[in-house]
Amino acid sequence: MENNSQQPNTKKEENSLIKNALYAGIIVGIVLIIYNLILYMTDVLYKPKGYIGILQFAILILGIIWGTITYRNQKLGGYISYGKSLGYGVLISVISGVVVGLFTFILYKFIDPELTAKAINAMQKKFLNQGMAAEQVEAMTKMQQKFQSPLLTFLFTILGFAFWGTIFSLIISAFTKKEKPIFQ
Repeated sequence: MENNSQQPNTKKEENSLIKNALYAGIIVGIVLIIYNLILYMTDVLYKPKGYIGILQFAILILGIIWGTITYRNQKLGGYISYGKSLGYGVLISVISGVVVGLFTFILYKFIDPELTAKAINAMQKKFLNQGMAAEQVEAMTKMQQKFQSPLLTFLFTILGFAFWGTIFSLIISAFTKKEKPIFQ
């Protein structure tokens, strides 16, 4: 009898987890799209700069923290295990990756199909300015072009968000977890 009463709560909790992760992931994805649109409109998107990636990571990290703490406090009564926090953070990251990946696909495929060529040209200039031989730059360009289709960019975006979201969530969960007291 006890097992049957646990089943609906677990199912309800899983639905709540997915629903809340979907919401948080979409919000984080939209913020990242706005950030990328600003970069695109200012012609910075395809120019490799270190701070661009750092700011994108910072947005993802803050989104994972915000989403996990909100879920913990609003839906779980202020308590969340390390494992659930980790899974929730990864789920937020993957959903954000899908949202950003779709935007990137649309941007590269329909809005600005020349963006790939611009990114490759910027990469070539960077490597040539660093003193790399023209033959090496040409070889790297050919390799890069094989992986520059909008569909592959979409898939690599999701994989990248899943990977980095897992790494970040492993750390973040140590701080967002809050175990329920045993005798409560």
